[in-house]
Amino acid sequence: MKITKENVGFGLAELLIFAENTTIFSFLVLFLKSEGFSGSQTGIIMSLTMTACLIAQPIAGFICDKLFDIRKVVIVNMVVSMLAIGMIYFLPSKFSYVFACFLVYSMFGRYLPGLMDVYITKMSIKKSGLDYGFVRGMGSFGYASFALVIGWMISAFGYNLLFISHTVFAVLSIISLLRLPPLYPDKKNSRAKDEGFFAVISKLTKNKLYMFTVISILIIYCGFNGYGAYLPLYLDKLGGGSESFGTCVFVMAMSEIPILWNFYKINRKFSAEKLLIISMFAGILKITLPLFTSSIIVVIAIQCLQALSTGLFIPSVILFLRKLVPESQLSVGILLAASLYGGGSVIISNLVSGILIEQSGIKFTFACCSAAAIIGSLLLLAVIKMYYTAKNNGKTIG
Repeated sequence: MKITKENVGFGLAELLIFAENTTIFSFLVLFLKSEGFSGSQTGIIMSLTMTACLIAQPIAGFICDKLFDIRKVVIVNMVVSMLAIGMIYFLPSKFSYVFACFLVYSMFGRYLPGLMDVYITKMSIKKSGLDYGFVRGMGSFGYASFALVIGWMISAFGYNLLFISHTVFAVLSIISLLRLPPLYPDKKNSRAKDEGFFAVISKLTKNKLYMFTVISILIIYCGFNGYGAYLPLYLDKLGGGSESFGTCVFVMAMSEIPILWNFYKINRKFSAEKLLIISMFAGILKITLPLFTSSIIVVIAIQCLQALSTGLFIPSVILFLRKLVPESQLSVGILLAASLYGGGSVIISNLVSGILIEQSGIKFTFACCSAAAIIGSLLLLAVIKMYYTAKNNGKTIG
């Protein structure tokens, strides 16, 4: 962990952006339930808004790779998302209004942590002193701390607090971003610069190792996200409320921080591929063990496995993707992957999990989530073996 002016500046921006993010999506299911929306309406909002995010995310990556300073793109997106969420506070609580506002937010704001990942990753290539693990750990700290605080404050003051908190964190995020250095597209590679969006997408989809990796992680994330989306309802069923879920999110996010802050040391001893294997095993345990307990305290304690399942997984995936994709396609490659395995899995898992919960109950749903994570992990192991085979045979990757 390297504490420098650059790391602190990026870390503060990351902390505030993750705090902004947690005010909305950590409590979205509970907020919609409090407004009287049905399970099917909640599933529609979460799935269709994620579809919009899935489409918008790689387009934002292309804009950053080819057209504009990535920092300015993040700021503009933050302003639009702040206005969209703020409108929910003033508009009547009708399905069409709430859906429209969350749709706009998903097109501009939902993937900002992912866009920051690209910003930090590309900046770290130019500035060797920038420590991705430290900066991403600050994001987890912001997510954890404010999830805990907001969870307890909602219990005392109600869900309107979400919109006030979001506006405050959005404004502070913009101020912190303005203090960071710009990152313009690489103009040296004119041929790459002239490539259109669909040409870049076409090259990525023809990259077999890249696509197999994305598909494998998509299946894993179907399990992880199906579990995560309905964990608040499971805790609610066990007798917990928003404060219990806030505590749960706090435990999950805080557990990531030691791993992320020391990731560069861990990565010196273990390759990204080996760390992916460890994180997958931990993730499977995290979503399987709650099936065998009805204690809120035990369920929350199990979430400490997030330290490995996410603390190792996120940076390891980015490092592995960097090995598969050329730098001229890196922003699009990372954000397309995130939109497919992150967004696609949310769409699939929310729809399927919603149906399974209504028909077979939440424990059966969690068992299916665990099975999906196991299948995806086995496929990713096969992809990693393919990567090593190609590397040892001297084949060009990416």
